[in-house]
Amino acid sequence: RPGLLRDIAAIVTDEGINMSAANASTHGDNTTTVLATLQISSIQQLRNVLSRLEGLRDVLEVRREKA
Repeated sequence: RPGLLRDIAAIVTDEGINMSAANASTHGDNTTTVLATLQISSIQQLRNVLSRLEGLRDVLEVRREKA
């Protein structure tokens, strides 16, 4: 949806997290995958940002992938 990446960036910024990279790919079924590299300072900060991202409208899944 229009504005989704902006909404993700706003939450990340609001949590005081640096986003060092982001990549969005749109699929034929009208879904989008967003991969973002975040510089997290604690487990609690990770929990908070994941929870807030899960609450975004039209977000189906949020997960951490280890580098």
